[in-house]
Amino acid sequence: LRACDVAALELENMDWRAGEIRIVQRKTGVPLTLPVKAAVLDAIADYILHARPDSGSPRVFLRVQAPHVALPMRG
Repeated sequence: LRACDVAALELENMDWRAGEIRIVQRKTGVPLTLPVKAAVLDAIADYILHARPDSGSPRVFLRVQAPHVALPMRG
């Protein structure tokens, strides 16, 4: 994944049961389904549940400092 694809990850892109991330690559526009190890999914879930700032944003990763908005997407 490119950094811009990681920054653009939304909660709906995560398929927890299947252990996959499903995105459309920003640079190429190509749909992509990637398997994700359980340990990585556990780490993302831990971040969402315990460290992610409260926000109405669908993005997985947010700025820590207020305002808690999506990370900028470059590339």
